[in-house]
Amino acid sequence: MLIPSSIVMPHATGRNTSPLSQVSGVQALFDVDATLSSSYSGAGTNWANLIAAPDDGSGQSAYDFTLKVSPTFTGSAGNAAAYWGMGGSNYFEIAGGNTAVLGNIHKTTGGAPVTMIIALRTPSSIATVNLLGTEASVSGTGTGWSMRLQSATMLRNVQVIGGASSNTSYTTTFSASTDYLAAIAVDFTGATVKFAVNARSFTGATLTHGTTTAAAAHAFQIGAADTLAIVTSGTRIYGAYGFNKLLTDSQLSGVIDVLNSRHGRTYA
Repeated sequence: MLIPSSIVMPHATGRNTSPLSQVSGVQALFDVDATLSSSYSGAGTNWANLIAAPDDGSGQSAYDFTLKVSPTFTGSAGNAAAYWGMGGSNYFEIAGGNTAVLGNIHKTTGGAPVTMIIALRTPSSIATVNLLGTEASVSGTGTGWSMRLQSATMLRNVQVIGGASSNTSYTTTFSASTDYLAAIAVDFTGATVKFAVNARSFTGATLTHGTTTAAAAHAFQIGAADTLAIVTSGTRIYGAYGFNKLLTDSQLSGVIDVLNSRHGRTYA
């Protein structure tokens, strides 16, 4: 039987596997996700960026990540239940070196606003770890930035300049062995920072920072920053997502809708 062209048949309900660039206005840079085979096939050392045209004009592969110390891919490629099992020494590093955006996040002159989001499951015991970033050692002389899980009650925005650390903290509650979508939107040049943890709206804070025009001393990492405070054994990482702007609450909500569907769970 022919179906009249005026009748629109409903689409089957299923996972939303679209790259996050399709969420209106988000200005996506990277979308790397363990649950999508187009990002990780189940073999090899490359975690591929899903954003075909990153908002900063870079090529798609400029935001690919390399597996370092072999994080364990767990589950089946393309399955919503897949994740990276972290053993306490594993992390991911930007494959081709920092783009200008990643190298300039912490700058108070010459930087740009970004939003960084990570989907993870906490281990059975929560410790201070860097979730992602370029943070330089506070005992060294470099510069950088990180999103840090400071404790079971704190997400922290960290800027390091020449060994001196400036921290802006968001008080919340992290439970052990629980799934989280953690976000920081920060603009050191515009002195703006806001946080969201399993929430569809951001909570603003007063940004604490030093002053610098120096680029990051180390490559951007996921699951660590400057190979420091690597996420602890038992942590699961589902994906990480970067945007070339401070997301609005509405845009954050759109990203959450996609990731709720993609991962088969409700973050918020």
